[in-house]
Amino acid sequence: MSKSIMHDLKPERTDLAPPLPAVLMVLPILVYVSVLAALGLGALFTVKAKQAQAEERAEMDAEQDVNRMITALTQEQKVIDDTSAKAREVETWIDSTQPLMDVVVAVINSVKTSNTLSSMRLARSQDRPDHVEMRLQINNGGTVQKEETVQALVKSGYQTFRDDLVGDKNNRLGDVTYTATLVKSSLGDE
Repeated sequence: MSKSIMHDLKPERTDLAPPLPAVLMVLPILVYVSVLAALGLGALFTVKAKQAQAEERAEMDAEQDVNRMITALTQEQKVIDDTSAKAREVETWIDSTQPLMDVVVAVINSVKTSNTLSSMRLARSQDRPDHVEMRLQINNGGTVQKEETVQALVKSGYQTFRDDLVGDKNNRLGDVTYTATLVKSSLGDE
């Protein structure tokens, strides 16, 4: 009997081909190394792909945050612009609505004791608040009193335009109605 049982089952064969050269014995080692490298590279690519997806998600979240901030800042800028426009309107209105007391004082002081004013009307225009519509009904003064009133208004810093005299324009001492638009002039402040 032989020394090994397996040896009996396997008959001896004669070599059909010469053995492989020693250089080709490296071939199986290269296959195993390439399989291990493929597994390592696959794992590395998977990790890198997950990192790239996480970075992409982070970038998209950051972009959404920036877009939200831009929207919030745009809305805040709109509120600021609206408030600024309202403030400019109020400033314009305040600048254009000078007190009318100096007009009233100038007109009353210009009336002589023998003359009378039966009515005086002052009204601001809605679209042009710096314009003051004035209507005077002068009794017993005529055009002379009208001229003295206009001179007093000019001295107190108002310019008259679109003025009209209703009644007899040659009536120097009778009843007349005078209408004019007054505008505060910059020359009167000096």
